[in-house]
Amino acid sequence: MSDAAASSLILLGLKGSGKTNFIVGLDVVLDAQAEKDGLVHDGIASDREYLQPLREQWLRGEVLPRTNRQESAPLHQILAKHPPSGVRAGLSIPDFAGELFDSHFVTRSFPSDLCERIQKAKGFLLFLHCKHNADHSLFEDPFFMETDSDAPPPATSLVSWQLEMAARQVKLVDLLQFIEEVRLTQAPARIAVMISAWDVVDRFPSMGKEVSEEIPKDPSEFFSKNWPLLSQFLSNRPTTVEFHVFGVSDGGGGTTKAEIERLTSILRLSERVLIVDGAHRSNDLSRPIRWLLGLLDSTA
Repeated sequence: MSDAAASSLILLGLKGSGKTNFIVGLDVVLDAQAEKDGLVHDGIASDREYLQPLREQWLRGEVLPRTNRQESAPLHQILAKHPPSGVRAGLSIPDFAGELFDSHFVTRSFPSDLCERIQKAKGFLLFLHCKHNADHSLFEDPFFMETDSDAPPPATSLVSWQLEMAARQVKLVDLLQFIEEVRLTQAPARIAVMISAWDVVDRFPSMGKEVSEEIPKDPSEFFSKNWPLLSQFLSNRPTTVEFHVFGVSDGGGGTTKAEIERLTSILRLSERVLIVDGAHRSNDLSRPIRWLLGLLDSTA
C-alpha cells in the first residue's frame, strides 16, 4: 500500500480499566519493537500534542493521569506499518473517559461524534482491569486486595441503591448492545478483550495451590470465569461479534520509589510490557492491533 489506510479503533472500558496506559505503552513499543512480526512506527503523526507528554511520563515511570471527561476525547494518531506484509495503517484511536461509558448506562445517550466513530470503526479494544469485580462495583475480589492486618476494618453504612451502582459487566453488556444497534447493517464487529494489569495475575501462583486454581492463568479462561455474563454475551453473538482475549501489562507507572526505579532501570523498553495470548507470551503490544486488522496468524 502506497498510502496509509485509515483504520479507526475505539477503546472501550469503564473508569480505571487501563485504556490510556495501553495507548502510551503501544506508542513506545512501536519504536522499540523486538518482534519480527510486530507493527512499527511509519513516521510521526501530525497530532502528538496529547500523546507526547504522556509518553514522557511513562518513560519516567510515573502514574499516568486519567482522561478528563470534561474535555473532548483526545485523538491519538499513530502511523504504523507491518514489515512482513508491507501493510501500512493510520491508526486513529480516541481515548474516551471511562466515566462516559458509565454515564451512558444512566442517561442512555452518547455524543454524536462517538456514534459516528463507532459506525466507521475497524475494531474495538474492550478493557477490563483484573482487580475489578465484574458483579458489583462496590466490592473487589479479596484475592487482589492488599490488606494490613493491623488496620481497623473499614466503616460500613447502608446506602440506597442507584442505577450508577449496577454491576460492571451489566454496564458493558448494555454498551455492546448499543454498539450492535449502531452497527446493525455492518460486518461483525471485531473486539479485542484486554485484561489489564496481567502481571498481577501472573504473580499469584506464589500464594499456594488453592488460590492459583481459583485464578486461571489463561486470559480466555480468566475472562469466562470472572466475567461470565459478558463472556457468554460475546460467545453467543457469532454473526455480529468476533472477539479474542488478551492479557496485557503495559509497563505503567510505579506507586513507590522502588517500583519507579525498577521500571526505569529496564534498558530495553519493550521489556516493561507483556502481552499474553493463550500460551503465547511476548512484549509486542501491537499483537491485539494486528488481530483487529487481520494481520495476526492465529498459529503464531
